[in-house]
Amino acid sequence: GTGDYCSASDYFILDPADGYYAQDFALIKDTLNNLHIIYIRFPPGTTWQTDPTNSIDFGHESTSNLSTWNSYNPALSISSLGNWDDEHLWAPSIVYKDGLYYMYYTGVTDGFTQGPANHKERIGLATSNDLIDWNRYLGNNCDGTTGDGCLWDCNLTWTTWGEDTWEGLTLTWQHQCRDPFIFEDSTSGNWYMVYSTVMFNQDSWSNSSMVIGLAKSSDLINWVDLGPIDSTFGGKAESAHIVENN
Repeated sequence: GTGDYCSASDYFILDPADGYYAQDFALIKDTLNNLHIIYIRFPPGTTWQTDPTNSIDFGHESTSNLSTWNSYNPALSISSLGNWDDEHLWAPSIVYKDGLYYMYYTGVTDGFTQGPANHKERIGLATSNDLIDWNRYLGNNCDGTTGDGCLWDCNLTWTTWGEDTWEGLTLTWQHQCRDPFIFEDSTSGNWYMVYSTVMFNQDSWSNSSMVIGLAKSSDLINWVDLGPIDSTFGGKAESAHIVENN
C-alpha cells in the first residue's frame, strides 16, 4: 500500500541506485561470467510522456551472485538536441560478437515539441568492448535524421510509420518502432531482429494494429526487411523475445 514497487515485493533482487526504478532491461554475461543488467532508468512518479527526466539514460549494474550488485555510471544517455534519440532511450537488447558487445535500443524524439502522440521512435546501435563504456555506431541509416547510431526506422510499405493523414483524418501514434530484440540463427549464422510497429490496413485505418516485425542481417549493421510476423497482431504487441530450442 505504500506505492513502492520494490519494498512491496518478496522477490525483488535489483535495487537501482539513487532511488530510481528499473524497466525494460537487457541481461548479458561478460567474459568472466558476471551478469550485467542494463535498463531504462526513471524517477518514481514520472511518465515518459510528460517528464523530461524519465528514461533519458540506461542504468547499469552487475553481479556475480544475484545478491551483491555493483553500480556503474549510466551506460548510455540521450544525444544532443535535434538528433534522432534526443528525448528518451528505451528497451535495450545486447549481443556479443568477435570481442564486441552490440546494444540495440529505441530512440525517441519530437514528443515534447509535437505532443506525445506524435513522437517518433527509431532503433539504433551502440557498441562496447567491456560493457562499461558505450559509443554510438558511427553512421546513420535513417533518412532525414541527424546523429550517429540510427539503423532502423520502420518506414516500410506495410507499416503506418510516417503517416500523418489518411482520407482527411489527422492520425496519431503512427511513428511506433521500438523494443528491438536481436538473436543469431545457429544454422545460417544470420542475425535477426524482432521489433514492435504498427501494420497498415488499407481498408480501415481504425483496424490497423501493432505487430512484431522481422529483419535480417549478416553484419549486425545493415538490415533487410522480412515483413510482419502474422501471428502477432494485437492492440499491443511489444517486447518480443525469441529463443532457439532443438
